[in-house]
Amino acid sequence: EGCAAVGANVEVSERLYARAEVVGDPRFGGRPAVCLWLGANVMVEYSPEEAKELLGRNLAAAEKGLETTEEEMRYLRDQMNVTEVNMTRVYNFDVAQRRRAVAEGAKGKASA
Repeated sequence: EGCAAVGANVEVSERLYARAEVVGDPRFGGRPAVCLWLGANVMVEYSPEEAKELLGRNLAAAEKGLETTEEEMRYLRDQMNVTEVNMTRVYNFDVAQRRRAVAEGAKGKASA
């Protein structure tokens, strides 16, 4: 075939490795094929270039999603601060109202 073999240690189970030879695939110019697990019991074999392109697109999409999520988290943090300030204002208003009611009640008893 003319494809060079590359040696690799493959983990068989925890702390148990086996020596394996990875032989290049003639379909990909003698380089080993890249198998990507897509999920849902699906594994697809790609050439190294196709795999790199697919993983690059996935990485770009994941980085964009991360950026969007971080922006949303910053917005939510700001909204939490606004909510806490407003809750404090409502509480302080309630305390002031109760004090005013107690003061008016004491005034009414004193004048009677």
